[in-house]
Amino acid sequence: MTPFQKRLCRLRASGLSNKEIAEICCLAEKTIRNQFWMIRKKLTIPDRDMSLFSQAGEDKPLSGKVLLDTTSAAMR
Repeated sequence: MTPFQKRLCRLRASGLSNKEIAEICCLAEKTIRNQFWMIRKKLTIPDRDMSLFSQAGEDKPLSGKVLLDTTSAAMR
């Protein structure tokens, strides 16, 4: 996955919707949906939520929203 796609997964894992992610990234919501489709295709994961768990190493949904520091090394 690209660094941008990894960032999208982190944003989704924090509980944000496509619309909220689009606003943060200054992109169209459709662009975000397309990126998640490409992520699922790359990872061969049929269910959209499963892509989050494989990235986060979790087997259950993460609850609550987390404010992310987009300047941290973890976001790169």
